[in-house]
Amino acid sequence: GAAVRTAAGAPNVRGGGGAKVLIFCLDWSTSMKSRDTGTQFSRFGTCIESIRRVLREQVSDEDFVGVCGFGFRIEVVMQPTKKARAMRLLEVKLNTMQPESSGGTKFFDAVAMCIDQLRQPGLAPEGLPRWLICLTDGDDIGSRPVNASGELVTQMLAGRGSLGLNMVMITVGAMKERNLQVIRGWVNQVAQAGGFAQLLSEKSAVSITSAFDVVAEALAVDVGGATEC
Repeated sequence: GAAVRTAAGAPNVRGGGGAKVLIFCLDWSTSMKSRDTGTQFSRFGTCIESIRRVLREQVSDEDFVGVCGFGFRIEVVMQPTKKARAMRLLEVKLNTMQPESSGGTKFFDAVAMCIDQLRQPGLAPEGLPRWLICLTDGDDIGSRPVNASGELVTQMLAGRGSLGLNMVMITVGAMKERNLQVIRGWVNQVAQAGGFAQLLSEKSAVSITSAFDVVAEALAVDVGGATEC
């Protein structure tokens, strides 16, 4: 079915010669093994192929790239590192990432951790736009009680917390309305701070590739150094 797309804002682009910092935050829960994508790949495999394409076409050697996986556990697969330095290692990591066999989808905690990472002092030059690109194929299961409804993320994005941040959230399959509302809230917070923010709520896994096309388009605008009018 057609995606429900909540969008707002223009990319949060500031100085730094067009470089950016981006983290891919990827669901590796058991359900990502599903082979319902209409391609030879599982849901997870389709995501990895899509990320490879984005890295090849829309990420420059000067950009900083990180990867995080979440399911029953959350793991920083790679800290944001300059692509020119990290591409070989990144390829190895993408090749070896696999969906878990135990249950759990600690989506809200993973988002909080990634935002924390994007804010780390000394990670990358100050003022570079930060991009968080997440995909989950189910409702949050297992995040800490203090963040069970994404409250920690909402607090982190409040006030000046969203400055310099751009966000694309991709959900696949049926999600509880209250969880979609939480994500819409984050998208609005980032957009109000002047960032590019979008929720792509895809009904079916067949749409994973086209959702990443939207990510690529958004990053392409940033590559061109677009600024807000």
